[in-house]
Amino acid sequence: MGTRSKKTTRVSVSIEPDHYHDLNQIAERSDASLAWVIRRAIVEFLDRHQETAFGKFPIRLEEQQGKQ
Repeated sequence: MGTRSKKTTRVSVSIEPDHYHDLNQIAERSDASLAWVIRRAIVEFLDRHQETAFGKFPIRLEEQQGKQ
């Protein structure tokens, strides 16, 4: 695992139990921590959507509100 850059911010999120299980499985297979897997997923997501204009996010807000 690489070194962390400068200052970090702690974030707390709630996820579906199935997603939590899947992330743990990935971490175990990768011999990595769950935190590292989640940080890596965030980096990949941001890289993929970096060019997306604000307000034109690919995930519809209505879909997410129905899940809360």
